[in-house]
Amino acid sequence: MLVVNIYSFMAIAKEDVSISINIIDQESIIDTGKYVLVADIWNDIFISFNAQNHHSISLIIFKGENEPTSQNITNYFSWTYNEINPTQWQSDTIYGLDFLQSESCLINDNFIQFRVGIKDTLPDEIFHQQTWTLKIKAEDTVIHSEEIIVEKPTRGFAKSHGDHITFQVNPFTPMQSKASDYIILKNTGNVPLEISLSYNALDEYLDYIDYATIISPHSSQTYSNVLSAPSWQPQRIEQTGLATAKPPSSIIIEGEAVGSSISLKTALVIDPPPIHIFVGHSTHILETLNENAGFSFQYLKSITMKEGGEKTINAYVSGEGNATISISVNKNLNLKSIRLNDNEINSPFIITSSADKEQVISFDIQSISENNGGVVYYSIETEGKTQTFSTNVQVIMPIIEYDDTTIQGTSIITVFVLIALILVGSYMLYNHLTCRRNG
Repeated sequence: MLVVNIYSFMAIAKEDVSISINIIDQESIIDTGKYVLVADIWNDIFISFNAQNHHSISLIIFKGENEPTSQNITNYFSWTYNEINPTQWQSDTIYGLDFLQSESCLINDNFIQFRVGIKDTLPDEIFHQQTWTLKIKAEDTVIHSEEIIVEKPTRGFAKSHGDHITFQVNPFTPMQSKASDYIILKNTGNVPLEISLSYNALDEYLDYIDYATIISPHSSQTYSNVLSAPSWQPQRIEQTGLATAKPPSSIIIEGEAVGSSISLKTALVIDPPPIHIFVGHSTHILETLNENAGFSFQYLKSITMKEGGEKTINAYVSGEGNATISISVNKNLNLKSIRLNDNEINSPFIITSSADKEQVISFDIQSISENNGGVVYYSIETEGKTQTFSTNVQVIMPIIEYDDTTIQGTSIITVFVLIALILVGSYMLYNHLTCRRNG
């Protein structure tokens, strides 16, 4: 027995062998220094060694430390490459080729790669793990053996960062606008997830910067939106979305022998942050006068002016509708003039609006005195209903501008005065010292 054990150790040690295990197109998962093989998922097992020296190479995976005497689908799998066999890649298990993807297996002089999987027979617990053993045989000699972890396939999908995404779009202007915030989607499971994001009617206008369609296990992706807006009239658009995630079908082991593959194909669904689009002038308030016709009014909520200063204020009307508009100010302001689309008018006035362009109302006001706040009032009558809005005007002290030449001149005089004082002081000190010595 001792001789047999020494021979087995020498047989394993004489080959320079290393392995890696990973889900198709993914990085290896390593836990406590051991490779993780996820059940019910196609895994690539890469074996680096002098493959050119061997004609038959076997990969064996079994539960525990010792090969079970009673081998079944819950505890034992093995596959073989035999260069003299017509089929070359073979499954030595009783399960046929359900767990071997022979067309994706590879071999050259320095390595061999098996694409294989095992059935999920683990307890129905999230991330449940079992310790298995991986052995590699060349001909009938074991050349490598190490412990691996077999893990239950577990899906997990989550979001983070931000409760909503906003865009600001200028009215009647095709343009691109970047989102105020971004979306973070997380894969909290151990299988890669294929991601789909949809905001229904907005999908044709949305693009994603560095969009990733696959999120790897235990990782996250950031999605930044860009809105390519057409020529929209002023309005507020609110749209909820849907994010779905499921493992790519290419990594799921098919076949009647696999039980959990059905659940793996079921998509996970979460609600991403809703999108809010403000189509209007960024500094203005948008008020709806008639929702059915998209009839709206935009105005400034507040402004700041200097005492005695003048300022031009713009307001906007858009959408289908007619209105009688009156503009007035309180006693702390003077209303100088009013224009509708650059044509001077008097208040009140009638406006007829259409859905294809804005009506621009401009008026000039003058502030009277500091710290006496002014108010601009808008009275809008539509279909017998009157609505009032206002712009608050804060009046501040005017900025006093100084003449640079005066400052510079004053500075020069000050220098001369200081020099004269120094000279006088020095002369007086000299006389004082001289008188003391004479005395």
